[in-house]
Amino acid sequence: MAVFGIPIILLFLTSLNAPAFSVAGYRAFFNQTANVRVLFQTVEISVVATAICLFIGYPTAYLIVASSKRQRMALVYSLLPLSD
Repeated sequence: MAVFGIPIILLFLTSLNAPAFSVAGYRAFFNQTANVRVLFQTVEISVVATAICLFIGYPTAYLIVASSKRQRMALVYSLLPLSD
């Protein structure tokens, strides 16, 4: 938690111009329509990608877990990417 949490908190405080604590940077960002549009498109793409991964990943994982050992090995090997 500390490995990820502390840098995120420090970055957030830096974005607020710590120690003065001003939201002027955020206000300037959200006042530009192009920035807001790109932000919403980014969130939309990430939600769609997450949904696709969930709809494909969970049934696949369940199929692998519910299979016999021989079928499980065949499924895992068939899903591995081919390497050179």
